[in-house]
Amino acid sequence: MFRHSRMWSSDVPPRRVTPMSPLAPLGSPRSYAWVAMLTAGIDGCWLRPGFVASVDCRHRGVFQATIPAVSDALGQAAQSPPSSGLTNGERIADRYLVLEPLGTGGMGSVYRVLDEQLGEEVALKLLELGDSEAKDRFRREVRLARRITHVNVARTHDIGEHGDRCFLTMEYVAGTALDQMLAARGVLEREQAVDIIQQVARGLGAAHAAGVVHRDLKPANVLLAMPRAVVTDFGIARNLSSERITLDTQLLGTPHYMAPEQVLGEPADTAADIYALGMVLYECLTGTLPFAGDSAFAIALARCRQAPTDPRDYVPLPDALAELVLACLRQPAAERPTAAGVVVRLSALAHHGRRNTLAARGSAVSTVTPGSSVSSPFAPMKLGDQCLAVLPFTYRGSADHDYLADALSQELIDVLSRTRGLKVIGFGATQAYRDKRDPRVVGASLQASAVVDGTVQISGDRVRVSVRVLDSASGEQRWTERFERQFEDIFELQEVMAQRIADALRVELRLAAYQARLDRSTMDTYLRARYRLVSNISHAGYVEAADALETCIAAAPRFEPALAGHALACARAWWSAFEASGGGRDWGMLARESVERALSRAPEFAESHLAAAVVALQEGDLRTTAAELSITLRIAPTSPKAHRYLGELQCEAGRVKEGLKRLKLALDLDPTQSIVYVGMARIAALQGDRQKHDKLLEQAIQAGLNLDIVTLLRARQALWHGEKDTLRDMYERSADNTSMVLSFMGQLVGFVIGEVPAETIEQLIGFAAQFGNKRLASLLGQLATEAYAMAGKTDCALQHL
Repeated sequence: MFRHSRMWSSDVPPRRVTPMSPLAPLGSPRSYAWVAMLTAGIDGCWLRPGFVASVDCRHRGVFQATIPAVSDALGQAAQSPPSSGLTNGERIADRYLVLEPLGTGGMGSVYRVLDEQLGEEVALKLLELGDSEAKDRFRREVRLARRITHVNVARTHDIGEHGDRCFLTMEYVAGTALDQMLAARGVLEREQAVDIIQQVARGLGAAHAAGVVHRDLKPANVLLAMPRAVVTDFGIARNLSSERITLDTQLLGTPHYMAPEQVLGEPADTAADIYALGMVLYECLTGTLPFAGDSAFAIALARCRQAPTDPRDYVPLPDALAELVLACLRQPAAERPTAAGVVVRLSALAHHGRRNTLAARGSAVSTVTPGSSVSSPFAPMKLGDQCLAVLPFTYRGSADHDYLADALSQELIDVLSRTRGLKVIGFGATQAYRDKRDPRVVGASLQASAVVDGTVQISGDRVRVSVRVLDSASGEQRWTERFERQFEDIFELQEVMAQRIADALRVELRLAAYQARLDRSTMDTYLRARYRLVSNISHAGYVEAADALETCIAAAPRFEPALAGHALACARAWWSAFEASGGGRDWGMLARESVERALSRAPEFAESHLAAAVVALQEGDLRTTAAELSITLRIAPTSPKAHRYLGELQCEAGRVKEGLKRLKLALDLDPTQSIVYVGMARIAALQGDRQKHDKLLEQAIQAGLNLDIVTLLRARQALWHGEKDTLRDMYERSADNTSMVLSFMGQLVGFVIGEVPAETIEQLIGFAAQFGNKRLASLLGQLATEAYAMAGKTDCALQHL
């Protein structure tokens, strides 16, 4: 989490060089300390007076700086070196068991520890704080950091003392620091850099909204637990409304990423974080920093006197991206964008990049896998020590396409092999068992814990693939599922179906990894709840699933599939609460709390982010909805539900062509998603194609769509076209409706034909408002607007528009 390098050239005791003010006169203790700190480019450096210090300066090679013998001049700025720290197995505060050191930063050391009271691993930061002022600042740090609750910020938990030292505990993020990734790669791929910085900006936005400034953002303080990027170490954060801490007391920030106002000792607010964010993005894209100089001190001061080098001088970049980087580095600080502004502009860039990729490839498959594990080496899965053998699939059909079985098997192996924590045996080894398919024989020979077998069959213009997972020890079948897709482009078919199968397999393999740790009743409860969640579209079904999953979580608090599933069940129960008058529960609050818990404890599960998208949609936050759907599709590129929601969102935003294409893909990935036809039928109606609308509804009925929804859509069409005879017939039949939404539509129809007073409509709209679901309120408002307009009540229609 933290990195601190030290190099000495003799046995002379080292002295601590404390960062001080750059405004101090040259030759003073402060100026020596400032120069030494900037030379090292870290919060504080350890140097031996009078010796040459070799310091690694990022992407600019290794330089040498002679440090004068300043031991007398430094005075109280010199302190003793750090203690040896904690040892593995040591206990802190009779609660935290030290597992391993994670690193050392300018303000302390960090360890991975086990919270023995909760049974969870956390990160513990131990600080060498000598005086009461430093301890007071430490306590302020914790109070500030605890305000921030966001998936892209490492959460701060607790504070305590161990002997004469203070410590805090925070979320342990098992990932790679961004500075380590940069050191290994030099430059990141543009899409990956944009994604990481977009997440960091979201985290900063949450901190700024809580009144907290980081003031030391740098690559070392960004952890990557893909697909999640996490901002860590709000160790020098301060309250925006508090009095400025003078630089004479403590210089805050890392020189390479400090804003000019920090270098000059001026107050630093949220704009300083945006400057650092711009510097980090610059480095991710170019592999270097925008200011040059003979030393870190010169580099730090250069930003106060000159404009940054355009990143396009180093690498070709889209103008919009380069201009955003430069906007973050603007002077004065007031001209820099906000964190939210950065997120918006990066979101637009990410979407534009995906559109360009689509145009270049000319294939619908690229809409399935933008930024996904197909193209990224960081497939976010932790499946334990499992080894998988994928047998060559069996083909049934004409000889024209007999190659398809092997091609699909190989593609599936390629996709699964990108899954972190899962070993997949190559096709060359498994094809020897084409005619010897006993999983026990295969498992013993290849040392595989599970065997994947499958059958490929072509029927007309459809390809059906049946896949099953077999236990290599017992030979028993653990899981089976059938996949179906239209046979068009063979390369697209291979890639998309392999990805779809892999997505489903990962879910099942995850569950298999939990089976050894969970009692059978908990697993059975989970499986039943998951079935209800998938097979039910009623409020009662969602409530039943949510309750069952909560039971699972109570029995196994770290059972991630249950955490993600519960969030999705609550999100759907919130939407359907109108049907059951809420049932006495605040499903909006429950959904928000469950999503927050899932994003915190199970961020690598696609369902967590899908639930977050559904909740954001119902809150009317379409930008967050799109962002969470994007994350969902990075984790599970062939998630039919994520494609459906995103397709509907695109249609509503006026991007009809893209939206319909995505809806078709969602239906192709899962033909049982009958609700997809509703979105497609609505677009056909808006385009004036009544015949196509009616045909799509018939297809929806054949696919099993709830007839109440079909009735609602037909009533709306009759309303649009002024078909009063049809409306009257529907009104007479609406008395038997049990659906609240359909009853509301029946009342609207009754109002149009003069059977229901306007007051009844307003009462129903008011009743729906109590559920706090903006998406539902928007739907009912649309229906009311159309009914009022049809009845000639223009003022009322405009009121609800």
